[in-house]
Amino acid sequence: MENNTPIFSVFLHVMKKKIMDEHLKYFESQGLSKQHIPYMMILSNHQGGLSQTQIIDIIKHDKAHASRALKELIELNYAYKDNEKGYKNKYYLTDKGFEIAVKIKHKNDEILDEIFSVITEEEKHVLEDILKKVVEHMNQ
Repeated sequence: MENNTPIFSVFLHVMKKKIMDEHLKYFESQGLSKQHIPYMMILSNHQGGLSQTQIIDIIKHDKAHASRALKELIELNYAYKDNEKGYKNKYYLTDKGFEIAVKIKHKNDEILDEIFSVITEEEKHVLEDILKKVVEHMNQ
């Protein structure tokens, strides 16, 4: 694995940069910043809503960062929350927020299709299985 570490690190950096650069172009046109991306993506995958604690557990950001990003999404009318007190509030995307998240997901698909166009379907499945295994291990 030692010989592969540099290329793996480069791969992760290039992939993240490519995806973030594309997202930022669109997000900035909507008055959003890169800090909002993970929150919108997570909420779009949980239409039944999530509490701030659940969001933090998934995204692995601190409470202050999450509070700030969620507050801004609400102020921009991309998200809303229940009227529960404390951290029991559930957060949801508005229709407008969900629309943006769907566009970002489509853009993700385009970017990933382009990035992985050089490998076969079989290689994609093998890579996906490997990445799932690594992510599961990291989440333990």
